[in-house]
Amino acid sequence: AAGITAPVHIVRASGGRFPPGLYEALAAKIPRGRVSTLTGGHLLPMEVPGAVTELLLQDLRISATTHLADPGR
Repeated sequence: AAGITAPVHIVRASGGRFPPGLYEALAAKIPRGRVSTLTGGHLLPMEVPGAVTELLLQDLRISATTHLADPGR
């Protein structure tokens, strides 16, 4: 995971079966990893599509801003 250079956004469901610490531990191993938790179950894109879309849009804005500031990144 340490070799991953792209930003990684892990989205977990509050109603999921795995402990939150598992996601945090995974994200910590990825240099540009982060975790968000949305209220819902296994099918977040179907259960809360607006919230999933907003996270994706945030990531795109962050990526575009980072690229404009440092095109080689």
